[in-house]
Order: sequence, then structure tokens, then C-alpha cells
Amino acid sequence: MRIIAAAMIFATACFAFTPARAEGPAKGVVELFTSQGCAYCPPADAALGEVITHGGFVALAWHVDYWDQGGWKDTFSSHAATERQQRYASRVGGGIYTPEFVMNGGSGSAGASAASSILPVSVSVSDGKAKIGAGDGDADVFLVSFFAPTKVAIARGENAGHEITYRHAVSGMRKLGTWNGEAMTLPAGGGNCAVILQRPDQGEIIGAALC
Repeated sequence: MRIIAAAMIFATACFAFTPARAEGPAKGVVELFTSQGCAYCPPADAALGEVITHGGFVALAWHVDYWDQGGWKDTFSSHAATERQQRYASRVGGGIYTPEFVMNGGSGSAGASAASSILPVSVSVSDGKAKIGAGDGDADVFLVSFFAPTKVAIARGENAGHEITYRHAVSGMRKLGTWNGEAMTLPAGGGNCAVILQRPDQGEIIGAALC
């Protein structure tokens, strides 16, 4: 119940600090590690959907694969999602669990202080190009693609019999280049995707925009 409550608090905190809008600079990046096989995950999935609807944040759902042996294989799961969660756990601690929210590449959080943080480097995507502003330090530039909203009828496992709509389930991630603090433009493509600017070794996320 603590995890479910945290998911709803997180969504409420986002709303408290974000005007309803679909465009403009991203206020932050919300990553949810989730699974269709996890009974505690649907409220968190719904909370992420509310964040997406409300706007202002780049919200991404990473479907891990370690629940796939529990009777239902997640239709969006990937080992890359599991590895990303493991790297966060290695860097910031807290263990591996679902559902887990990670804000701006930091520790898992459901608090208003995390939800209100503003990314320090400007990123925008238009006409298939990502424009990144000037700032300090180095970072990797990634293009993260995700599926369109998809309704899934779950036949087995802990959520058997439920039909759940999933939004922004990550389908892939590739590196576009490296940012060294100077303004730059990179080809990014379009569609259902986001560009994120993340410190090396999967550190803090300092800039992001939806395609």
C-alpha cells in the first residue's frame, strides 16, 4: 500500500507545480519502472498517465523483464529496462523493485521537491532536429522512443483478467551524441519519442524534450 500511495502522491505533486500544457520546455523527466505482471503496478501506471495528460514533464515507462517468469510475459518488457533500473540502484541505492519512480535521473521519489525541480539545460525538438542550449559539464544525448497508448488484456499472472492502457512504454533508446557544454544541434527524427540529456554513466538528467 505504501508504494501505491507514493504513486498517487507523486502525480499530485507534479500537478501542484505544473500548469496544464502539452508544449514548452520540460520541467523534469519522470521514469517509471513497471511490469504488467506486478499487482502493485497498475496504480503507478495510471499515475504516470495522469502526468502525461497534465503535461510539462517527459514521462517514460520502462517495462522490466524480471516479472516475465511469473506467468505473464509483459508485452513491452526488455532487458535494457532492467539494466537501466539496476544501474540506477547501483548509483543511488534503494534496491530493485516495482513500481519505482525516478525523477531526473536521481533517487526514487514521490515528493513535491523532486517534482518541482527544473532542468537546467534547454532542449527542444522540431523538424527532426534536437537543439541543445549551452551549460556546464558533459552529458550524453539520447533519443528514447516509446509506443503509442496501447490497451492490453492480461490473461495470466497477478493482473490476470484486467485490461490496462499503457502510455509511453519505452520501445528503444539510442545515443545521438555527446554534449560538452556548448550549444549544439543533432538529428533526432520524430514520432513518439523524447530527447534526454544525461550526465555520463547514467547520472543526473539535465535537459529533455518530447519530439
